[in-house]
Amino acid sequence: MLPALLPKIRDDYALSLTRGIILLTVMSIVSNGMQIATGNLRARQRQALFLPVGLLLSTCMCLMAMVPQSGWAEYWFYMMAVISGMGIAIIHPEGLRAIHALEKIAGSVSTAVFMMGGFFGFSAGAWISTKLVTVWGLEGLYILIPSALIGLGGMYFLRVRLAVEEEQENNNSGERIQSLSFYMVLLMAVPAAISTTIIMSLLPTRLRELELELTFGGLSSMMLVGGGVMGSLLWAWLAHKKGHLAGAIAAVLLGIPFFLLYLIWMKEKPAIWLLFMGGFCTIAAYPLMVTLARYARGASLGLRMALMVGGTWGVASLVLAGLGPVADALNSVQPILRWFWLGYLVSGAVGMGILYRAKKTGGGIPILPKEAAQIDKEECLTGLPNA
Repeated sequence: MLPALLPKIRDDYALSLTRGIILLTVMSIVSNGMQIATGNLRARQRQALFLPVGLLLSTCMCLMAMVPQSGWAEYWFYMMAVISGMGIAIIHPEGLRAIHALEKIAGSVSTAVFMMGGFFGFSAGAWISTKLVTVWGLEGLYILIPSALIGLGGMYFLRVRLAVEEEQENNNSGERIQSLSFYMVLLMAVPAAISTTIIMSLLPTRLRELELELTFGGLSSMMLVGGGVMGSLLWAWLAHKKGHLAGAIAAVLLGIPFFLLYLIWMKEKPAIWLLFMGGFCTIAAYPLMVTLARYARGASLGLRMALMVGGTWGVASLVLAGLGPVADALNSVQPILRWFWLGYLVSGAVGMGILYRAKKTGGGIPILPKEAAQIDKEECLTGLPNA
C-alpha cells in the first residue's frame, strides 16, 4: 500500500520526491535485505515462530495516521517502515519452508502459488488502501490491522509446520539441475526485479502528476500486479510443457511491447488493460525463476530462497534509491518510467545466454527434474486449494 499512498503522504507531510522515494527504499531494503540474514536461522526447527511475529510487526504502517505533522514526521515514517519491513522480512523464508513441507504437492506448483499469493496481497493492498484513505483519511488504514489476527488464527488452526532444511537438501540431492548455476538464475532475476520495482513504486506518483485520482493509482497498481497473479498460473502450466527457463525468457520479453504501448497511452484509462497484460507476462516470470533457483546447483536451499526472494528485490531497492534525486532534479518520474522496461530486456538476454551456453558446452537445456516438472492437469487442480 505504501507506493500507492505515497502521493497522499507527500501532500499531507510536505515530503519531497527524493524523501518519498527514500521512504519506499527503506521499507524495501529492510523487508528484502533482512531476508538474507534470516534465511538460514532456525533451519532445524519445524515450529513457525517468525510467521506470527512477522504478521504483527508488518501492520505498523497501518498506524501512519498517528504520525504528527511536524518536522520529525519523515523520521517517524522511516521508523515505521523499518518495523514493518522487519515483519515482512522474517515472514518470507519461513513461509517458503512451510510450503516446502507440503510433500504431496509438486515444488513448482507450491512455489508458484506462494508467490502468486504474495503478489495478490500486494496488488489488493494498493487498491484497498487508497479506497480507505479516500473515504476516511489515513485513519482508514486501521481497518486493515485485524487482517494480522486472521492470519494468526489461520496458522493456529491449520497447524502450519516448516520443512527442515537438512532433510530437504537430502531429499532433493538427486533432483538438482547440475547444468544450471543458481548464480546465473540470480543474475537473470535481478534486472527483472529492478524493472518491476520501478514501475510498481513510481507508477502511482506518475498518475498523480497527470492529475488522476489517488484511487486510480491504486487500481492501476492492482491491475499491474493482478496481471502477474493471473499469469502465474498460465505460465506455470506452460512451463511444465516447454520448460521453466524457456517460459521465463518468453514471459519477460513478451511483456515489453505491452508496457511500451502503455507508456504512450497511460493517461487514457482503458490503457490499464495494457498494464494488466504487461504484468501478466513479466511478473509471472518471477515464480518460474524462483522454481529454477530451488533446484539449481550452488548455495544451500535456505540461502538460495533468501537471495531470490530478498536479495533480488534488495538490489532493486538500492537502484530505486539512486533514482530518487534524479526524479527530484527533473521534477517528474516520467523520464525514469520511460526506460524501466530495459531491465526485462536484459533479463531475457541473460536467459538466452544461459541456453546458448548450455548448448555450446554440450550440457543440454537445463530442465527441472521429472518429479517437479511433469505434472498432469488433475494434480495441478487438486493441489492449488490445498496449497
